[in-house]
Amino acid sequence: MEQATNTDAETDTTELIAELVNAPHAARMIDGTGTPGDDARAQCARTSLQTMTNRGETAWRDIVWAQLANAFAEKDPAQLRAALAQLVETTNRWIDALTQRTATDDQPAPSPATGPAELTTADLAQALDDAREKSGYALDLSPGCAEAMAGQLLETLRIRRRPSIPATTDDRLA
Repeated sequence: MEQATNTDAETDTTELIAELVNAPHAARMIDGTGTPGDDARAQCARTSLQTMTNRGETAWRDIVWAQLANAFAEKDPAQLRAALAQLVETTNRWIDALTQRTATDDQPAPSPATGPAELTTADLAQALDDAREKSGYALDLSPGCAEAMAGQLLETLRIRRRPSIPATTDDRLA
């Protein structure tokens, strides 16, 4: 029996997420936020972000991690909606920054709405894992959790920016 590769697992996860978020019952799905421990994790993420900012070492992953943890801590639907909208805006700015940094003199940066951004589930998962490790706190992230969160975040970006960002088999935002 063949063993599934990480790419196969990512593809399967991406397909599952796409199926779930596009299902007729998706609007009735529970949010799953505001659970025990979410406030503490959000505080850890905010403290880590402040620490990194004070050191002059702030990274995009620190900002996204803090916003994601804050969103997960929200119980009120209106507050959750606002936190998720802010998270999407921040990740769009991160994508724009990646695009600008990868541009060369011979090849100007592509437009964020039409050009490719080399941000994958693996990139975001690594950023989430790095943020967890960098924080110095024992955050409740089981193995594979960062990949799942990253996949959800990428799928959210695709939904919010359609049709300019279609889902692709290699899970890149394009």
